[in-house]
Amino acid sequence: MLGVQGPAGFLGGTQRGALWHARGMARELPAGECEHGYTLSQVEELVGDMERFGQWFETQTAALCEGRSFDYQTNAYVPACGGVAHGVVFYRRDVARYLRFRTGRVTSWD
Repeated sequence: MLGVQGPAGFLGGTQRGALWHARGMARELPAGECEHGYTLSQVEELVGDMERFGQWFETQTAALCEGRSFDYQTNAYVPACGGVAHGVVFYRRDVARYLRFRTGRVTSWD
């Protein structure tokens, strides 16, 4: 089974309960190491074929985690992600969409 659970699902923003199909088994996607999504090592583990993922990802957007964020109220940097700079981060929704695409289960809102 592939889909989302709960009222928020992907469209509501929480993305909890996102299921993906891998090797014939449905399971919940793990949490990202970064608050913004998945690190490169996590994506490599989840998708396997990084060349194919890279070709698909050319039309997507990634984030850059520096382990800090700028607070416009104080005009200073504050720690984010526990102060760990994760580098390039792939958004959870994009990784979930790719995994659904790979299994041939793409929904109309993708």
